[in-house]
Amino acid sequence: MILYLLFFIFAVNEKKIWLAREGGDPSPWTDDPIFQQGRFLNVFREDDRGSKAILSFAKDLEKNLRC
Repeated sequence: MILYLLFFIFAVNEKKIWLAREGGDPSPWTDDPIFQQGRFLNVFREDDRGSKAILSFAKDLEKNLRC
């Protein structure tokens, strides 16, 4: 149970940082040194830059494939 709670706390903090960063707030976006110095994957895959690029490409591809 404690592991789920810790993961939820991590996910919430990461999302807050992402929202602040995407919103144009100046860094640092947190006081936590681990979040300041570490690089983490997005908990929500659709927020990942690589995933956004692939989805954008796929949308354009879908338009071209329609008959």
